[in-house]
Amino acid sequence: MSDYRIGLVVEGITDRIVIESALNKIFADHTYTLIQLQPELSDGLNKGGFGSTGSGWGGVYQWCRQMVNMDITLQENLFLQKFDIIIIHLDADVAEKNYQQANIANPV
Repeated sequence: MSDYRIGLVVEGITDRIVIESALNKIFADHTYTLIQLQPELSDGLNKGGFGSTGSGWGGVYQWCRQMVNMDITLQENLFLQKFDIIIIHLDADVAEKNYQQANIANPV
């Protein structure tokens, strides 16, 4: 079977560890490549080491807003088309949070 390309948008590294463990069971008979899209880990210590959008649920929100702000359809988004699956994960505790707690000034 072909290699599945899975994009991962999570609050932090612990979420990735748990999801990757589940994917290993789900895709036991298949191969996959897991690419962490959020939080970005490529910027050293800028923004706390988690890329331009930061980490936590606010970082997931900011990443999703960036995708929406591209103002193109999913079919036109060549970046997202590279993936067979995109997992967007938030911890359940964010249901009680507000935008100010994640330093989000202008939510849409």
